[in-house]
Amino acid sequence: MNVLIVGNYIRQMVESAYKCGYNVYSISYFNDIDLYKYSNVNISYLKNIIETKSLREKNSTVKSFFRDAIEKILSNYRVDFVVPKINEEYIEKICNMYGVKVVGNDFKKLNLLKDKVYVYKICEELNIPIPDYIVAKGEDKAYEFVREHGDVIIKPRDGSGGYDVFRIKDIKKLDKSKLTNDYLLQEYINGESLSINIYSNGRDLKLLFVSKQLVGLKEFGAEEFKYCGNIGFYYTKRIKEAFNAFKKLIEYFELKGIMGGDFILSKGKIYLVDFNPRIQSSFECMEHCYRKPFFKYYLNAFDGRDIDKMYLRRSCAKIILYAKDDCKILKDYSGYAKDVPFKNTLVLKGEPMLTLIKSGRNSFTCYNKIKKLSRKIYLSI
Repeated sequence: MNVLIVGNYIRQMVESAYKCGYNVYSISYFNDIDLYKYSNVNISYLKNIIETKSLREKNSTVKSFFRDAIEKILSNYRVDFVVPKINEEYIEKICNMYGVKVVGNDFKKLNLLKDKVYVYKICEELNIPIPDYIVAKGEDKAYEFVREHGDVIIKPRDGSGGYDVFRIKDIKKLDKSKLTNDYLLQEYINGESLSINIYSNGRDLKLLFVSKQLVGLKEFGAEEFKYCGNIGFYYTKRIKEAFNAFKKLIEYFELKGIMGGDFILSKGKIYLVDFNPRIQSSFECMEHCYRKPFFKYYLNAFDGRDIDKMYLRRSCAKIILYAKDDCKILKDYSGYAKDVPFKNTLVLKGEPMLTLIKSGRNSFTCYNKIKKLSRKIYLSI
């Protein structure tokens, strides 16, 4: 079977599909060596630079690139189905022209779910605990919210990866340029940041994986709330409560696949902070713990099939290394890293450079091995 995977960051999906025995074609924003290893054909937007500004600013050139690349692949190769990881309704139109099936949830529904305020309002209807929040528009309202809570986060309504998210304790440091309808202010809750993965076939839901989420670690070149990786499997007595919270959302929107989101565990309570109706970055961490690729299960979910009974085999740690300064990649790190740029690629400060994954009997031993390896990599750049 031939599958086309389309999205901004798709390496883990492409690798998983390849390991499941599919012939993979891929269209990606990033241009990693890995994509060419696991794909029959890969087309990437970026070439000799790594920057995410074009993505975050929703550059029209990026949108045109994906549309043209999909048509190029479908007109030149036999593709049985397309798995999109971007929410663009034109994908379905193009696929219909070529008689190719799209495997995924409804695009209109997914676009609604990109808006955190919309998701939070549904959470309130379903009695799912969330941190207090307001839309950031209006100085007086914003200042009053900061004074009331004393410790808040400001973040985009439509954002991911922890980009452009800031913690504010001093009202004088509130950036007035962000007091718009595009941002929200949210109560900061001190606790453990966790991620959950759930399987849904439209009829039954199953908890797959919970991991500790790592954010803003300066030793890996990240700041504030930028996503750094995951450590798992993580156990807490509140797993069932977290599962039920996300289950309500998945059932409400009638979603299928492997998905989940992020929540905070604080003083014995859970607070949902992000709902991700798609394969998440913790997906491959989960795969390492089960010692099997999950792409086939993702597809099975859309056919309404039950997932096999399986057991966690080991622990895993995954870390993204960000560039601490503008730098050029002069070595080939593909022997022990993922998402590896080609030689002479310029990586701008604060942008993702490499991904390191270690699995074994103890997750924190894996994490410490990654820390040690990351120091060597930074010294070599």
